[in-house]
Amino acid sequence: MRKILLLLALLVTSFCKVNAQASGYAFSSSSGTYTAITGGTVIRDGTSTMDSYVSGAITIPSFTFCGTAYTTAYATSNGFITLGGSAPSAYTTTAISTNTGSGIAICVGKQ
Repeated sequence: MRKILLLLALLVTSFCKVNAQASGYAFSSSSGTYTAITGGTVIRDGTSTMDSYVSGAITIPSFTFCGTAYTTAYATSNGFITLGGSAPSAYTTTAISTNTGSGIAICVGKQ
């Protein structure tokens, strides 16, 4: 029964339209002058390793997420951003699997 369900699932998904094909995107080039970013917040200066790093508190405009307004965020080198509260541990690599942190946005979430 398991094999039949797996086969059925594979057959159903094989008929789905795939939308992420590179041929669907047009390439265009442009030329211009590079303009360096001035001001802003330096999260890491690049002089040392980025492994297991958490930024200092980054001030953001008031942002409501799940009914809570946040005005600070922390960016990590492990692929996630937390909102408000205190900085997460630099060694947290699976932020979404724990109930710590508040307002977590995951991009990669692993090292």
